[in-house]
Amino acid sequence: MKQGLFALAIILFASQISMAQTKNKLTNQQKHQQIIKQLLHQQTNPLVAKKIRGGSRLISNATSTVLTPAPITFEPVDSTNYFYKAGYGYDPTSEVFTPDFDINFLYDDYKNYYDSSYHLSYDNFSSTWSGSDSTVCNFTTGHKMAHKKSSFFIFTGFTSNTYVYDGMGRKTEQLDSSDFSGSGTPDISKYLFTLNASNKVTFLEYKIWDNGLMTWVSDYKDSIFYNANNDISLIKSYTYNGSGWDADYLITINYTGANKISNILYQFWDSGSSTWLNEDKTEFTYNGSNQMMVTKYLTWDAGAWMNNSLDSMYYGAGNYPVKRVIYEWKTSSLAWEAVSRNDYTYNSLDQITQDMAYFWNTSLNSLSLDKITDYHYASYTPQAVQESANIQSQVKVYPIPAQNKLNVNINRTESKSSILSICDVSGKILSTYTLPNTTSVQQELNITDLAAGIYLLTITGEENYTTRFVKE
Repeated sequence: MKQGLFALAIILFASQISMAQTKNKLTNQQKHQQIIKQLLHQQTNPLVAKKIRGGSRLISNATSTVLTPAPITFEPVDSTNYFYKAGYGYDPTSEVFTPDFDINFLYDDYKNYYDSSYHLSYDNFSSTWSGSDSTVCNFTTGHKMAHKKSSFFIFTGFTSNTYVYDGMGRKTEQLDSSDFSGSGTPDISKYLFTLNASNKVTFLEYKIWDNGLMTWVSDYKDSIFYNANNDISLIKSYTYNGSGWDADYLITINYTGANKISNILYQFWDSGSSTWLNEDKTEFTYNGSNQMMVTKYLTWDAGAWMNNSLDSMYYGAGNYPVKRVIYEWKTSSLAWEAVSRNDYTYNSLDQITQDMAYFWNTSLNSLSLDKITDYHYASYTPQAVQESANIQSQVKVYPIPAQNKLNVNINRTESKSSILSICDVSGKILSTYTLPNTTSVQQELNITDLAAGIYLLTITGEENYTTRFVKE
């Protein structure tokens, strides 16, 4: 019976999500994981919760592991500090149970309100701390994520995400790049989103940049369907075979009468029989307050659904669980066996302050404390987020692809000061131009010295704008 990545993702989505992804392209199972977590994330409505808790924001978190069990002693593992430029806050509580994803799969409209973070790791041999990685975020005027870059110090590498919005402030494109070898030739990919009149994503296409052909190559696409309540009910995915599209997998989401997810069925397309075949299924159970209590993951084997793993949550007076226990199904005893436990504590604002993680100790045949993560907060005065109009409809960049010259035309209703920058896909600024403080701007850029490839063009000032262009 398989214990694949999907099972681990469904059951262990309280664990930390590594910011270092070895590649941009997702496997089907990884895509499925992210869809599940995204659905759960939407069900908890963490955006509303974070705004309600405005006034207290995360400034650091630190993890220590058990060094000796008796008497119990601890040793540091890592720590992350968070920094802010304005009156915005970041609260990780919702993410402990339903993580947000850097890749923003589907249509995560989550706003990351910290401007930068610095992660340190502890070396137990030298008993010293050293920087591991850092993340810097840039935002639009309406404080939507415009660009996010993570740099890694232990090895030469980075991940970079750039987001493009339409005139209504809706995300229509995401450009990702990463380089973990220091080769100077990053892997580049992008997501294209199509939205309906209800601002719901109905189509997503993933493309990879081919450095040899100097063009975008299709990889996969998803069609997303909704029920009468505007909740996702069906996702069909296709992969590109070089000349056409092949059916790949199908995800069906069913809901309870209270509009909570009851089960999610994953099927794959079997070309031999030309039919959808069962693969995995996840079932959800709720308490009387519609809080998720049990998540059970099953796999299809020999014509029947087989137990795989179980996630049980226990609640106190607050909105979030105070205890979570993970079980695995043992075929030898035909019974559930606990493999891990987490105990959570919160402050008066329902923000998580401590996560105590236990693991199943086979020598003791019981759960033993493994590590503790502490979260620290500071008060601040929240700044209301006003979603301003994006200036994308006022900017025209041509020709694309360009050779030696690139034209930028801007037409706006009032004069505004702004700076135009050309950056590589990692976000490094290559050149800057101060634009005239007028309502109409016609700027011709000499890009002769740029190597062939993909570049970002950004306009910053009272309004912000980001797009990409190709240099031949």
